[in-house]
Amino acid sequence: MRLMKWDWPMLVVLLALPGPVSAQAPQATPLPPPNGDSIIQELRLLRQAIERHGRGSAQVALLTGRLAVLDQRVARTQEAADRLDDEGFAVEQQRRRLEAEVRDLTRALELAKDEGRRADLDLKLRSTRARLDEKVAFAGRIESRRARVRQAASEEQARYRDLDAKLAELERELGPDVGPAR
Repeated sequence: MRLMKWDWPMLVVLLALPGPVSAQAPQATPLPPPNGDSIIQELRLLRQAIERHGRGSAQVALLTGRLAVLDQRVARTQEAADRLDDEGFAVEQQRRRLEAEVRDLTRALELAKDEGRRADLDLKLRSTRARLDEKVAFAGRIESRRARVRQAASEEQARYRDLDAKLAELERELGPDVGPAR
């Protein structure tokens, strides 16, 4: 803001003249002299406040610890589900290769004229079918484990969300002065 020539004299007059003082400094209310009963009461109140604070701090520490444990459990179950997905994919690929091999051996057996060759192809076909049956059974076991792990992961995530909601509620109860727990 720029002052004009005629503003300077007015500014000097305003600053030089004493203005009316309407606001007085607040007066402190004198405390009564402490006596034994008031000191004891104050100590009791202070102890209760410290106990409440200690319990609250312990609850917060316990909840955050449980949240960390649940976070680890969710991560482990998710890793297990991912491993089983990879394993299931690999078994599925092996099963498809074995099915293709069974088709090829069956076709070759139908076309073979030599009895020695037919016996050899028949033996390979039985062996391949046995391996295929093993892969199918193994794939079934993997799928069963995948379903159980997915269910466990879902349950762990639900527990995690419930505990996270409790922490958020506790954070709201503590007030706006407290920052986020995470």
